[in-house]
Amino acid sequence: MENLPKNDRNCPNLPGYVLLNAAYDYEVASAPMASATTRSVTLKTGCAWGHIPCTDIALQNPFNDGAYELEISCLLHATNADVEVSLRDWCRHKFVLRLTDRNRKMWLAGMPDEPLNFAYDHIGDADATGKRCYRLRFFRSTTYPVFPLE
Repeated sequence: MENLPKNDRNCPNLPGYVLLNAAYDYEVASAPMASATTRSVTLKTGCAWGHIPCTDIALQNPFNDGAYELEISCLLHATNADVEVSLRDWCRHKFVLRLTDRNRKMWLAGMPDEPLNFAYDHIGDADATGKRCYRLRFFRSTTYPVFPLE
């Protein structure tokens, strides 16, 4: 067994994710390997990544028994009337996500042939302005890891 090196304390890399974009699985034209370790992604004509204005983006992607148990969760603060119908509709769709980390590197989660499922729940009651907190979850058991985008 060898020791694993730890990042130098002056390492400029910052952990965590700051942006989350989503596309329906049927909007993705292709997601081929761009190199041995990266992918590129092309959306169909007229389609675009949708921005999800969330906070506290967390990624879990453990490898167990030959599959990745991918789960991406985040918090969305929104007025119930503005977002509830959309979130219910999203439960019927499958997704491919693009995450941007704090170092401005983009990552691809989910693939057109193994898209992510969606679920959400409320956290607490609405505040005085009518805003409510929603926990969003994108998840799936997949054969693909989360890939860096070219």
